[in-house]
Amino acid sequence: MIELRHVDHYASASGVDRSVAERDVVLTYVLKLMKEDGVLEKLALKGGTCIRKIYLGRTGRFSEDLDFTLLGGDLNEFDDLFTVFVRKARNHGFTLSIDNFRKSWDESYACDLHYTHEWGSGSLKFEVSLREEPALGVVYRGIYPELYFRYTGFETFEIPCMRLEEVLAEKIRATYQRTTTRDIYDLYQFALRPYDRALVKRLVVMKFWNIRSDYSPRSLLEKLMRKRISFEDLEYLIKDKEHPPEHEIKEAINTNYSYLEELDNDYRRILGDVKRHEEQTLVKAKIAEMRTR
Repeated sequence: MIELRHVDHYASASGVDRSVAERDVVLTYVLKLMKEDGVLEKLALKGGTCIRKIYLGRTGRFSEDLDFTLLGGDLNEFDDLFTVFVRKARNHGFTLSIDNFRKSWDESYACDLHYTHEWGSGSLKFEVSLREEPALGVVYRGIYPELYFRYTGFETFEIPCMRLEEVLAEKIRATYQRTTTRDIYDLYQFALRPYDRALVKRLVVMKFWNIRSDYSPRSLLEKLMRKRISFEDLEYLIKDKEHPPEHEIKEAINTNYSYLEELDNDYRRILGDVKRHEEQTLVKAKIAEMRTR
């Protein structure tokens, strides 16, 4: 683990508390260990950590967990993921241990990953989703090179992750289901950024079809406009705790995600089929079409 003074410098430059900066450094070490052990070849990174470390860099909010989707095959023993890289953590000056293991056979494996080192300790959440493979496959992208990389002893490295559009589609699905302040802020950060919006709106439909869940783009936007944003749950993960006012965040989302409602007849048919799953031929054709974009 890098020295305390380097983490403090990173925390100061990033405008967050030491504990947040420390966890971010540990997240990078864990990803590096998983890369070295070959574990990452079975997984695709997604979620908040993927957004910051791959797509937004220092402009993104900090994250407190590692979210993956399993790529192909079965994960017979969750402990298999940790056997080697947990032991190798000692080579980098810290230890890792697993606690609060939980599993849902058709949805996910999860645990708390505790870390300790010479000057601190903490934990992060670790989850592997089993319910669906990435519709668009994976891409290999380099970790954003933060200030502390010069002290870790290794260079930035590539990891398998979901394409940005699929990360966003899953974020939209999660927002529809749970509507947390962090999800809302993540959507806000992409409101004015370039990405393939037509692809995202189609992927969102597929994500809800996969889990047999109703979805209405208009209901999503109305829910977001009604939701009170609890900044206490978010500010410590943002540089200097600075963020736009609630009305500005909501207005940006309501305006810039209105495209989600612009669905053609095929995707409306798929939405109407989320319970019965009788349109599998159409769904497969549309996914094949999306993969060519």
